[in-house]
Amino acid sequence: MRALGENGEARDALPPDAPVSVTVGPGTPSAEGPRTTASAQAFSFKTYGALRVTAQQCGYNKRCSPQDYWNITFSNPLDRDAFDPAQVKIEPEVPNASVNVYGQTLYINGAKRGRTAYKVTLDAGLRDEFGQTLGQTAPLTFNVGPADPALIPSGGNFVVLEPSSDPRLSVYTINHSALKVSLYSVAPEDYERYVSYMRFVSGYYSNDEKRKQTQPPGRLVSSKTVAVQTRPDETIETKIDLAPALRQGLGNVFVVVEPTVVTKGHEREVIRTWIEVTGIGLDAFADREQLIGWTTALGDGRPLEGVDVWLHQTGVRATTAQFGLRSRRRPADSRAFCSRAVALTRPSCRSTPTGGTTSLRGSGARRARSCAGTSSTTERCIAPARR
Repeated sequence: MRALGENGEARDALPPDAPVSVTVGPGTPSAEGPRTTASAQAFSFKTYGALRVTAQQCGYNKRCSPQDYWNITFSNPLDRDAFDPAQVKIEPEVPNASVNVYGQTLYINGAKRGRTAYKVTLDAGLRDEFGQTLGQTAPLTFNVGPADPALIPSGGNFVVLEPSSDPRLSVYTINHSALKVSLYSVAPEDYERYVSYMRFVSGYYSNDEKRKQTQPPGRLVSSKTVAVQTRPDETIETKIDLAPALRQGLGNVFVVVEPTVVTKGHEREVIRTWIEVTGIGLDAFADREQLIGWTTALGDGRPLEGVDVWLHQTGVRATTAQFGLRSRRRPADSRAFCSRAVALTRPSCRSTPTGGTTSLRGSGARRARSCAGTSSTTERCIAPARR
């Protein structure tokens, strides 16, 4: 079907930017056979008009924060292939601004400042899918309000610190003036309690009351309020000293960080992280018959010979040989195989650095993660997944 004007041409046969309804009456024959339509058949559409801005938005409920996208909606889909982010000018500048087009909407995001009015100017040559250009338009204003308070971790819930750095954990905040920091001294024996506690706080605990771990693992060493050198709407780094929960600067710490003030309408943010301060790396490679442990120095990656390794809860022990390797037959009890291995540096082994623990999970080649360490010795835990 094609619309034709009075001059018999299709060009400009329909009015621009207008709804059009087409009805095919009853009795219309088919091109495929003798049957005709029993009733009227109708459909409608809308012709495109001039390209223009129809709406702009930042956030919801009339609140615009630095974390919210800016949306600019147009009357027609934009030509994405012809679009250039340089056609969008933002004042004041938004560092690393991301400007993208999807259909009829232009999205802008980036490191925006709070409590700031921004002006967005669109290039007159901005083009839609029909080849039309936007033309000159007035700048669009986005009034950005204050940022929501935020507490941001620097890693996951199991972190190994760099062996060359001071034992400090970095956390990041926005619009928080103080934090409550609790340090718990933990050891490999606390690992199962740690897992149970993390499941409990995440809502994945068992219905068996005896198995619930409602308290953090380990022994509480320190609980205090740490001041934050806050600046409005800026991301601030605060380094938490872990030394009170370490021995000679080594060991394992379970850290709980939470704001001292909870903003109404926002969920309470809490960082819970097991931190390991160590100098030994421990990997494990396992198949159905044996488990191979490999100890290396975290500082430079060299193999460590003479390191005691053991499977937690089994009593199986071994000492790494040349190249830091040691193999053991897989224990007959698969549950024992799924327990943890611990590497201990010997005081007489000068080539072995001190400090730290690491646990490993998964099947096949297993990667190391920290678990516990209490003194100049190093304890590392490996937890291969069940088959």
